[in-house]
Amino acid sequence: MPNLKPIFQLKPALLMCLLLIVSSCKKDNSSSGSNSPIHYFTEFGSFNVERVRVFSNGTTVMVGEAHEGAVILALDYGGKYLWHHMVHGEGSSIYLDVALLNNGNYMAIGYTNARDLGANGLGNNPMINSYSPTGSPDIKVMQTSYEVEFTALCQLSNGSVMVVGNTRKDHYRSLLVNFDADRNINWSNEFTIGPWHSKCLEVLELQDGSCAVLGYRSYSSLATEVSKYSTYYLKVQSGNGSLLKIVSYLDHKREALLSTYLPERIRALATSDGLCWATTEEEDNMKVGIHWMHVTDQGDVIDQSRIYGLNNSTVEGLQKLSEGHYLIVGGTTDGDAGSISNAFRSQKYMLWETDLAGNELNHFYLGDDIQIQTALGVVKNLKGLNVFGMQEQNVSGLRHPCYFGIDTIGRFVLP
Repeated sequence: MPNLKPIFQLKPALLMCLLLIVSSCKKDNSSSGSNSPIHYFTEFGSFNVERVRVFSNGTTVMVGEAHEGAVILALDYGGKYLWHHMVHGEGSSIYLDVALLNNGNYMAIGYTNARDLGANGLGNNPMINSYSPTGSPDIKVMQTSYEVEFTALCQLSNGSVMVVGNTRKDHYRSLLVNFDADRNINWSNEFTIGPWHSKCLEVLELQDGSCAVLGYRSYSSLATEVSKYSTYYLKVQSGNGSLLKIVSYLDHKREALLSTYLPERIRALATSDGLCWATTEEEDNMKVGIHWMHVTDQGDVIDQSRIYGLNNSTVEGLQKLSEGHYLIVGGTTDGDAGSISNAFRSQKYMLWETDLAGNELNHFYLGDDIQIQTALGVVKNLKGLNVFGMQEQNVSGLRHPCYFGIDTIGRFVLP
């Protein structure tokens, strides 16, 4: 069992700031024409969306970064603007995840190095910010003894909030922090699943009330100077943070515990018998495919597969459509999905439906052949799906959040 120790000061710095809140953010679809089925939000100039969450209260929330400021954008299920807020200081800030709490407020997490926001000058300090249902902010930057980044969170059935992230001194270590709904720390544990880096990427609650934490560990072979990686699963006691189970998984293709495939992004859901997740794998900074896992709550593998046909693809979201039907959303350049046009790289919106064993049930590749397009989340409707995503323009590099509707056979639906 790794040594666990709290790292936070008992009284984290609390900073109340209302730095930038804009009362209106009009949809702008002028780049595609008034009859375009895709609607873009261009008021931010360029907004790199890191995650989209679809909540039960009828909102779809995007978080990320725009012009070195952390941004949260709330829409309804149909893509109608509700509110947004940006945290911007004399440095860089970013949001990586958001949760809807039982009290109706939103909690957004990420990190900042802006000293005028409360960072202490020791690198990135974590943020855990609260928003009212209408977007009124309460900003909290936590001063830590060394660099800390929050990466994912979920609210648990006991009302507390589990946040995962990473610390960095000479190498990355995994971090678990449990907060109450008012953002007071209940406990925190920092550890490494060696021998070199270990990083937390995803967290969710399991059926028995414990937490599943997913990430990766890595080491570098001095003989070859090649970094190798392994995805890990932690089963965590939510009451005190003790590690109940630690499992590292074989690489599916190469059947080696540590491989050169980096699990760059993980999206996971609880199932009746454990959990499932989809992973974007990278090699030499190139996305090489998607890996699907279905395991028990003890980490025993039920099914795993590399989803063939999804080379050069990225996982951005995972949602349950119905029992046994799961939708991986992201972007792909594989096969007929993308092409090279005018010397630019293109990527299409990807919607890939799978069962728990990783078998393809259906898929759609959507968009044009000259932009970098990524799906981030979906909402079911009577006609099919509302898709929330992001488009990156090849020439300018500007990124714009967007949404559009499709019918049940993948055709765009005009509003």
